[in-house]
Amino acid sequence: KIKLESNEKAKEIIVNAMLHASTDYVVEYTVSKVKLLDPEMKGRIIGKEGRNIKVFEEQTGVNLDMEEDGDLVRISSFDPVRREIAKISLERLMADGRIQPAKIEEIVSKTAKEIDVIIYKEGEELCHKIGVYNLPKELIFMLGKSGFCPSINLDVSLKIIRFP
Repeated sequence: KIKLESNEKAKEIIVNAMLHASTDYVVEYTVSKVKLLDPEMKGRIIGKEGRNIKVFEEQTGVNLDMEEDGDLVRISSFDPVRREIAKISLERLMADGRIQPAKIEEIVSKTAKEIDVIIYKEGEELCHKIGVYNLPKELIFMLGKSGFCPSINLDVSLKIIRFP
């Protein structure tokens, strides 16, 4: 009887845990801000007929929101890794000054590769901290991504991983 009811009980426990642990997404968790270096930078980011901003949004998978009077660009996405890639890429583009579709593609691609390396290293460090070795690379990468997501409680994740 216990074996038959254990799966249902396990599902019930997981659903209850998810209900109690769920939080509403707040703007501070889905938006990053980048300060414009000068007022004309906004026009260069948008580009002729909005070409640059379209390419940037397509390449990064985020939405850019320019303040009309302000000197901030808001980067919004529910994916914290994409948001970080977009933020770093936009900062690099502004520092370089050459904001055009080919340069956008190049910088976003380069930044994404660098972030992937950082994520993997974070995952490896996390594995070493808890003493778990020989995990598949995909799982190590997923663990590294948890550092970008404020909604993930690492203490709970570590306990789940160590559970026999």
